[in-house]
Amino acid sequence: MNIETKARKNRVLRLAADHAMNMPRLASGFWFHKDLRDNFYFAVHLLAYVLKGAPEWQAERRMAGEVLGTEMLLKVLALQDRHPESPMYGHWPLNLGSDPAAAKPHVLAGGADGLSDHLLLRGLPA
Repeated sequence: MNIETKARKNRVLRLAADHAMNMPRLASGFWFHKDLRDNFYFAVHLLAYVLKGAPEWQAERRMAGEVLGTEMLLKVLALQDRHPESPMYGHWPLNLGSDPAAAKPHVLAGGADGLSDHLLLRGLPA
């Protein structure tokens, strides 16, 4: 990868992390209710930036970013259907509505949830 491409990727990562740190959270603790994946994407970018050392941030902001990113990622993972007998096993809801805890898993077009395929939480208690 050339230096310009790497620099641009690092800049995008930092911008997404900065945005995640500055976004207001809803009463549910999520940033977004319309599409759960947006919470996942921002949390992953935030954690990735912190794990790369967050060179443009002070130590206190790095620690706060790690806590926020981890908390958000765990909130997203908690909504995954973890019941092996369920036809929606491994799937997440998309639109969380007004009560994220009551949101039902969603089958994406084509019947495959790419995020679920990669992050299926096998063996965790429901």
